Parts: sequence; structure tokens; C-alpha cells
Amino acid sequence: MTTNTTSSITPLKPLCFDVEGISYLVTSSSTVKVIPNKNRFDSGTVTIPETITFKNVKYIVNKIGASAFSNNYNLNSITIPSSICAVEENAFNNNHNLIQVICNVTTPIPLDRNVFGDTTKNCKLVVPKTSLTAYKTSEIWKNFSYITNLLPFTVAGITYEITSETTVKVVKNLDNNYVGSIVIPASILHNKVKYDVTEISQTAFKNNENITAINIGSNITTIKAFTFSYCKNLASIIIPNSVTSIEKSAFSSSGLISFTFPNSVTTIENHLFIGCEKLTTITIPNTITTMKEYSFGWCPKLTTLVCNIESPLKIHSNVFFETNINACNLKVPSKNIEAYKTTNVWIGFKSIMAITTVDTTNL
Repeated sequence: MTTNTTSSITPLKPLCFDVEGISYLVTSSSTVKVIPNKNRFDSGTVTIPETITFKNVKYIVNKIGASAFSNNYNLNSITIPSSICAVEENAFNNNHNLIQVICNVTTPIPLDRNVFGDTTKNCKLVVPKTSLTAYKTSEIWKNFSYITNLLPFTVAGITYEITSETTVKVVKNLDNNYVGSIVIPASILHNKVKYDVTEISQTAFKNNENITAINIGSNITTIKAFTFSYCKNLASIIIPNSVTSIEKSAFSSSGLISFTFPNSVTTIENHLFIGCEKLTTITIPNTITTMKEYSFGWCPKLTTLVCNIESPLKIHSNVFFETNINACNLKVPSKNIEAYKTTNVWIGFKSIMAITTVDTTNL
């Protein structure tokens, strides 16, 4: 008698399913893990649930699988439920626009270095209040740029994050983003507590092509690097004299048409307006003592520069790199016209003339 040892049983395929844009793999009769979704995510905000029901079976979501959310450039915020006990390699790697991770797991999960990769550098981590110290001292988790137990909140369309008992900063609105004309107040009231608005997060407005105007409140002191860069339709901005520092590339490649520096600023930083293709008019106060390289580079429509500095500053020729100053009028204090006409770089402007009263009304 011959026995056939070859099995005719076909192995069962792993059970996978999608619910609300998240893909799951069944790992036991009661558990699933999140796996990569072939269609990615259209939403910038994703919340992983603690449990999920599929075909009348309720599963606990207890793992985030390898590369589950990696290379997802639309993802801004992810919420991890308390049910998660493991996060596999590359789960959140290479997510350049991820700015917020809300992790409800009480005890930090051990992670490989490649789970987040460089994503942590510009990303905030929100954890349970009782777990703050644990996350701040735990490998990988401690690499997040900011770790807090406080969730952002929104007042009159602007989203804030508490930075002290009396201060808040403006952060990105992950629900509706910002559209049109935005007014940042000097202070706000939240849960009967008054907070001064003292900061604007670097990621609050960067790359936002939907805002057209910004009015900055009087408690802001610094506009950080790249804060308004690539805001292609940002045509106007009002900056109070409380602002003493405007950092490198803050308005690069934005849609600004004209700009007046506040009297409180003393330095025009590197690449500040580089690539501003719509910029036509700049007004510089007499408080400016330094103009750094490429600050007005690639501004092809610049036609008027009002410079209230009495003695022409010595500047590098690349301050106006690829900006045709031969087609731009320079207006300076009347008694210093001749000095500007004989100073390197400044001599290259189309015409050098005296400032009129109208030019100085905002200074």
C-alpha cells in the first residue's frame, strides 16, 4: 500500500481589511495590527482606534506594523491608542510633514531607531500627564522636539498650544488649516485663563497657499526661520514693533507684494525674501545696521526700495542677487543722495532720489 504524503490542503490567505482608510491584518481571533494602506491617506489627521469591528467580529488593535505609515507626506498628525503594545520598524519613517504624535500608551513602548527616523526632529509628542517623565527619558521617544501632556485648542479659528502658565504659541490648525486673512491677537481667553500670544510655530503657516494676509499681535517678539516661506498667496503682512528679530528665510518664496520693516528690527537676515516673485516695494527703517547675503535675491518685480538709513551700509553684491536693481528706484534721505551714488551696490540702482513725506508715514 502506497501512502501519499503530499497535502492537498490550500493554506488560508491572511485576512486583511480596510476601515475608514486604515488597513488591518488579523493576527489572532481577537487582535489586529495596522499595516500599510496601498492607497495611502488623503487626510492629514489619522486616529488609530483601540478596537475595530469587521464582519461582526470585534478586534483589539494592538500593533502598528512595519512601514504602516512611512513615506506618507500628507500626514500631519497621528493618534496612537492605549491598546498598542508594539510598533514595528519604519512605521513612521520619512514622514516630512508629521508635526504631532498623540500617544495614549502609558508606558513608553521600546522602539528601534528607524521607527520614526528623522521625523522626531520637527514633531511634537503628546502623552498622558503621568507619563511625561518616562517619555522624556525613554530612548527614541525623548528625541521629539517637544513633549507635552497638553493638547492644542482653538479660539476664533486660531489654534494654540500652551507654553507656560501665561503664554501660548500659534500652531497649525490640523482640522481646517488657515484660509484667507488671519489676525493673530495679542492675548486670548481660554477656560477663564488669559494667555499672551508670544510665539508662532515654524510649521503653523509654512507652505500654506490659502492665506492672503497676516496681522501679527503685539506680544510676538520673533518671526522664526521659514515661518511664512512658500505662502504663495500671502500678499500683505502687518508686523508690530514688538518684533525685534525676523530670522533667515522667514518670507522666502512668499507672495508678498510690499513690505515695511518695523523700527524694532536691526538686521535683515540671509535669504529673508529670496524668491519673492511678486515683491515690488520694500521700506527699510533707519534702525537697520546689517543686511545679510541674498536677503533680496531673485525678486524680479522689485521696483521701489525706500531706504531710511542715512549712511549707506556696506553690503555684499549678492544681497540683490539676480534682482534687477537697474530697473529699481532707490529712495534715500535727501542729504545722503550723493553718498549712495558713490557706494558699491547702491550705485547700481536705476535712479537714486530723495524720500518724500509719503514714504515715511509708516516708520
